[in-house]
Amino acid sequence: FFACHQPTAWFVELCQRSAMLQHAAAPSTFSQTAGLGPCNVMLNLNEGLMTGALRRDDLVAVYSMGSGFTWGAAILRWGR
Repeated sequence: FFACHQPTAWFVELCQRSAMLQHAAAPSTFSQTAGLGPCNVMLNLNEGLMTGALRRDDLVAVYSMGSGFTWGAAILRWGR
């Protein structure tokens, strides 16, 4: 599963290709909410839970912006 910041409608797909995560489920909520900054990660994790795309023990990659020019990423096992 992949959840990331969404400043534009095409950003998630670009990040997926760049990280070679095209096979990962990655919801895009940009059309409903536009860019919410770092909140997009939580929104997309919730979207994954609500749609069943994110389940216990899934490997999850998260990527988001911070303050200024800082960016961060993490890989985690969901539900542990």
